[in-house]
Amino acid sequence: MDVSCSRCGTEYEFDDALVSDRGTTVKCTNCGHQFKVHPAGGPSGPERWVVRTTSGRELVYTSLRDLQKGISQRQIGPEDLLSRGGQPPRSLNSIAELEPFFRRNSSAPPPAGKRSTSSGLGSRGPLPPTPHPPRTPSTPPPPAAAPEQRRSSVPPPKPTRSKPPIPGRKIPSNPPPPVAPIDVDIEPDPPTIPRNPLPDSDLSPPSSSLQASRPSHPTARLTPPSNVRIHEEPLQHTPTPTDVSDAYRSYEESGDARFMTQAPPSRRQRSRWIVGVVLVGALVLVGLTVGRDYLKSAASEEPANAASDARVATLVERGNKALADGDFEGAKEQYDKASALGEHDAGVLVAQARLEAARADIVWLKLRLLDPSDDELVQITHRELAVRVRKALSAASAAEAAAPEDPSVIRARVDALRLQGELQKARAHVASIASTASQPETAYVLAALDMAEKEPNWSSIVDRLRTAKSAETGPGRASAALVFALTKSGDLAAAKSELEKISSAIRPHPLVNELREFVKRYESAKDAGTEEEVPTVDPSKLPAITEAPGPVAAGDALPSGDFRVMLTQGNAALKAGQLEKAEQLFRGVLAKQPGNTEALAGLGDIAARRKNPGAASEAYDEVLKKNPNYIPALLGKADQKWASGDKAGAVGLYQRVLENAGPGTSYGQRAAARIAEYNKAKAAGTADPAPTSEPTAEPPATAPPPEKPDEPDTPHIDTTDLPE
Repeated sequence: MDVSCSRCGTEYEFDDALVSDRGTTVKCTNCGHQFKVHPAGGPSGPERWVVRTTSGRELVYTSLRDLQKGISQRQIGPEDLLSRGGQPPRSLNSIAELEPFFRRNSSAPPPAGKRSTSSGLGSRGPLPPTPHPPRTPSTPPPPAAAPEQRRSSVPPPKPTRSKPPIPGRKIPSNPPPPVAPIDVDIEPDPPTIPRNPLPDSDLSPPSSSLQASRPSHPTARLTPPSNVRIHEEPLQHTPTPTDVSDAYRSYEESGDARFMTQAPPSRRQRSRWIVGVVLVGALVLVGLTVGRDYLKSAASEEPANAASDARVATLVERGNKALADGDFEGAKEQYDKASALGEHDAGVLVAQARLEAARADIVWLKLRLLDPSDDELVQITHRELAVRVRKALSAASAAEAAAPEDPSVIRARVDALRLQGELQKARAHVASIASTASQPETAYVLAALDMAEKEPNWSSIVDRLRTAKSAETGPGRASAALVFALTKSGDLAAAKSELEKISSAIRPHPLVNELREFVKRYESAKDAGTEEEVPTVDPSKLPAITEAPGPVAAGDALPSGDFRVMLTQGNAALKAGQLEKAEQLFRGVLAKQPGNTEALAGLGDIAARRKNPGAASEAYDEVLKKNPNYIPALLGKADQKWASGDKAGAVGLYQRVLENAGPGTSYGQRAAARIAEYNKAKAAGTADPAPTSEPTAEPPATAPPPEKPDEPDTPHIDTTDLPE
């Protein structure tokens, strides 16, 4: 093939048989640049160069480097035939690129001290000395006068065939002087393995082709002298590495480094072994002494853990039953007990996430049932929803960390995102639960997600809510949502039927009154024949709910913006005892939002702390006229009655606080304590009789100051512990 140097452009003709599939490195004789030559047709199979020697052996080389090594070790000669792939065999001396290797091989003497027998096998023991005949200076020395080295009986290598004369080069007229015979050095273990067996005897006379190819040197130089006797040891088994190691073992035992096959261990290695043995002994000692106690404690803890796990599962099952009945407080109580036994148990975390999502769903639906004209109630409900949503998000995150692939956790995450208003993020998780769309819990999650859209498909929502309602054993969130969906779809008869079922249940749904008012507004609009849609609350116009509320410091300047910020700062100032600032903030809210119940209740608390019960009672009465179930005002009014001596009237208000807030909240606990105190005094006969009329504005000077319950973190806003 024709190749050219990429640097100087000199063209060469390179033999295809020497081009490797991986590329053959070629050095330009003009500029010295080295470059690779690749086969023109690409790889043609495995790289194999097969050489058939003149003696009939067939050698296989897998790289050009091995082929060069075979030439340098005289395994192959120029008369041997080379074939590669499907190419016809060619003699090696016909490949011009290999000529330098044969020329270098013929001119280099064999390595000193290396001799082998004619067969290239057997041990190399000491040879007997060869007798030297006396030299005659006038005549050339006979072959026996060679150095004291045993010659091989293998004939010397054949000289390389002379190439055709190069044009322009003069051929000398005199032939070159005869070359003295040299010994042939055959390595005992060639790196290549013949593909066919060796001939029966290497001592057989050479073939006629070998005799014909001998150089025309004097015959006397090719025949060994008659007075030289070659003594060879009988052929033995070639020693293996194991035999050699066994032979030197006695020297290794003596410690002589000259005959050791491995380096003697250093002092540092011995030190490491000593340190390792000491450490292992120390660990064993610690395990036998201290570890025994830990093993005993671990063995005793295993049955306890098994019993604890069984108790956790039982409590979670009870909580799930209470949740299906619509008893959120009962479910919370069971889950709290289970959490005390297994705080990080995945089943407990998943159950708590489901509970928080269900409790937040009640407030979410309540916001949509309200009359949009009652802006103050809408704002209060939205703030309550924000608190619930944050709890649902937190519980879903905790459950997701414990069991990310659990379908219940994914449903809780979808619910939390939908309650927050992140509908696109919620729908990103729908694909994970789409395969369980026929299950009641998944049906509700998908139906509620569709209800949050601006233009929902009410027929599909109603079907899914009926599927979800089938798994409820009491009025739950699916039952209330079904009444809402039927009313919005225009099927008022079915909505009223479902509403009656909820109302007649043993445990009524917490949104029965709101549902009844919602259905009544649609009935009134239908009876009036108006075609206009009944107005409802648009959640998109309310502030976005974030995962973490931004607290406002009490010492900040009076804001002139949103009244909600002023309410937050007023409550913080009241809790910190800064009554002047709190009053200023609450009156600022009333200037922007006349009749705001939270601001009025705050002013009542300020009056109570200033020992002005008449002003406090007036403020509480005004709040209760606007919202009869506003818990902070109910509790403040009850404390006013208790302080004035009307304990029977105060107990009635405490009962309302306990029913609405629940026994688990600070408000409920305060009310329950006063009720227990009153019952105990009544049983003892020391309870004060109830007064026949309202107390005067100013209590007697001897009356104790009104007692207030512990203020929550966000007074009058945090109603998260109210029963749903």
